Amino acid sequence: MPENKNTNNNEKANNERVLYLLRRRRLERLLAILLLLSLFLLLFYQGWLYWGQNQKLPWLNINLATENWYGQDYADVLPAVQQNEGLWGSVTLELPEYTELHRALVLLNGNEVGRFSSNRVTLRVFDGDKLEIDCTAYSRPVRFVLQKVSVGIDRTKLRTELSLCGERGLVGEIKFK
Repeated sequence: MPENKNTNNNEKANNERVLYLLRRRRLERLLAILLLLSLFLLLFYQGWLYWGQNQKLPWLNINLATENWYGQDYADVLPAVQQNEGLWGSVTLELPEYTELHRALVLLNGNEVGRFSSNRVTLRVFDGDKLEIDCTAYSRPVRFVLQKVSVGIDRTKLRTELSLCGERGLVGEIKFK
């Protein structure tokens, strides 16, 4: 009889161990499924954010709208500001066909205030400032576009597009409405 009791205990221990291993496998499968599901959701969310930022998707040949990710216009995000030195705003000039032109200068009242070290230059401007572009270093035609202007600046007084070939060109005079 002691042998029968001993084998009964061994069978019971084996059954408990098998049950434990089955539960452990189920838990591991569940954790693996949850891990894969969370990875899929993370990748989906990142793709959604990328799509929502209105960036180019070159592998799909899609150009999305150029509006800001938050749905606001740039002029609303950076309005004209009144400070001690007076009312000022921001103006952004862009090179649509080049990524940079280091020798193309941006002049404000005849003084150099920026260069096109990237395809965009954003300037702080005051009422009455004369905005010019000096492209005398280049003998090929270069096109500049007035991309963004702060709210309060009269955009009609500024040229929205300027094409220069080895010369200096006036974008316009800053006037607040």
